Amino acid sequence: MAEVEFDRLRRTGCLAGVSGELRRGRVTAVLGPSGAGKTSFFSVLSGRLAPTGGTVLLDGHRTSLGQHKSLLGFVTEEDPLLPLFSVEETLDFAAAVRLSPAVTPHERARLVSRLLNVLGLSHLRQSRVGQGAALAGVRGVSFGERRRLSIGVELVGLPQILFVDDATCGLDSRTAREIVATLGRVAANNLTVAAILHQPSWALLSRIDDVLCIGRGGHGVYCGPSGEALGYFASAGFACPSELSPTVFLLELLAGQPPAESSPADAGDAAADSTDSVKAVRGVGGGEAAPQRLLSALAALWQLQYDATRPERGAALPLPVPRQPPRFVAQLRLYTRRACVLLARRWRKTTLDYALMALVGATAGFANVHSRFVGPLPTELRARCAENFAAQLHGNQRDAIVHACSSNVLDRVDTAAEYLSVTLSLLAFAVHANDFTGAELRAQRSDAVPRKQALALFLGTDLAGLPWAVLSPACFMLPYWSLVPLRVVWQRWYCTVVLLLWAYAPGAYILTMLLGYYRAFPAGVVVCTGMVIFDGINLPPRMWGPLSFVPYLSINRWAIENMYLGVVDNYAHKYDLRPVLDEYEFVQGRQATAYAAMAALGLFWRLVAFGCLLAQRRTKK
Repeated sequence: MAEVEFDRLRRTGCLAGVSGELRRGRVTAVLGPSGAGKTSFFSVLSGRLAPTGGTVLLDGHRTSLGQHKSLLGFVTEEDPLLPLFSVEETLDFAAAVRLSPAVTPHERARLVSRLLNVLGLSHLRQSRVGQGAALAGVRGVSFGERRRLSIGVELVGLPQILFVDDATCGLDSRTAREIVATLGRVAANNLTVAAILHQPSWALLSRIDDVLCIGRGGHGVYCGPSGEALGYFASAGFACPSELSPTVFLLELLAGQPPAESSPADAGDAAADSTDSVKAVRGVGGGEAAPQRLLSALAALWQLQYDATRPERGAALPLPVPRQPPRFVAQLRLYTRRACVLLARRWRKTTLDYALMALVGATAGFANVHSRFVGPLPTELRARCAENFAAQLHGNQRDAIVHACSSNVLDRVDTAAEYLSVTLSLLAFAVHANDFTGAELRAQRSDAVPRKQALALFLGTDLAGLPWAVLSPACFMLPYWSLVPLRVVWQRWYCTVVLLLWAYAPGAYILTMLLGYYRAFPAGVVVCTGMVIFDGINLPPRMWGPLSFVPYLSINRWAIENMYLGVVDNYAHKYDLRPVLDEYEFVQGRQATAYAAMAALGLFWRLVAFGCLLAQRRTKK
């Protein structure tokens, strides 16, 4: 059993005070004009937002529903459903993540089958969820069916109280009736159901058991059977005109602007009452503050009646036992397996990613096919150069010749490494911003799942991108090194490219979560090209002054150094490399340091990305 009472529940700026109850086995519709605080009421009642006053009772116990999250289901307007999963797979995975490990696969399958019948989705169990349009030649389920599936995703966790935000928003009348009928079947299984409805028809509202009316400013003015709502307001002196739809009348009244025909002055004996609250309603005058005073008076009248008619509470019932979800390791395994299934089903896109990496390697190879590493001239040639030319010149000309003989002539390896690091980072952004990882993380709400489950989700989706980071560098290096005539340590370049791709992945997660895909990729282009400023090549560390540490915080910096030294190590026996190494502060022999720095930066940005996931708030204030 899970019945909820709330008395004078309020939050500054959202709710002025709402009283009523949600009863088990019944559907309660939350009605009110836009901006009245309906979603805020759900958030405060469920513990997602802390109230500033009032009390909440669960089965007679004074508590906060936020302490009993395992008993709650919360369906939002933005449902994070995966298009490539079937309806049955979506429910089965949600059940596996939320139910106790003691539930066997057979029992889980029976639960999913029963839910499909309750939701009216049995005939669609093998249909892909899609996005309401054609997906890989198969059309997805309709918007109304997605809505019912979202309700099912919450129900598989066996909640006892279900909140549905914007239950019928954007649906036609027929689909809205199906949603309401589904909620009725759900409540018939001894669940407490509350749903926000936007401008429902009276025929639809009359199908619902109870209605909670919230006026503008967050004033609770009625909570009870929907069939008695009009009679209650008529007793307060606001009768619904015969020519006006009851729903329109209620919404206008809750906005503080009742039709003129229903003004208290015309109510006659119907509103004759000696209570101070009714007098306050009758005494509402004109002016800009009249709607607010009207709603305050109606709220006071309802509070008086609620206090007078509320039944005496019996002994408090034992609180329901919370469900025990799987352990973190099991959840991580489930999320990783799901991500791998999605990768397998998106094989065309995955193949394109590998082909794109090979194309980048071939393009970079053709661009550098004639490049060669020359470096500073050998000692004997440098001395001969100075003898043959410098002796014939004087002053600045002589200094210029000496400098030219000692400089890194025709060395373009550092520039090529810089271009490659920028190109590869752009590719990492494109791959991870345009797959399910960033999009799914953006769709999640930090308050929708426990923190450990959110961590399992993040790590599982991130692990799905690891095979691409490990295998795609081979697609890049094969065409590149078949065209560029340079002798290098192959393993050094391979490991550098792997770490570069892996370290840039969380940047794509962050931008996708914050901006969405269509704005994240242009922002990623700006970030990747902007890293040229901080890589220590165009502006060597000595030019940064007190901020000389900044280049060492750049992923590109360490990648360029490792690529460059991987080439020049082959010529160390022949050339004097000290001028270039001194200019860029490259250090031979710190290969392991570069690997560790790139790995540390990748971990740091993953922590930032996980923080962005936790900081996301989909709750409408």
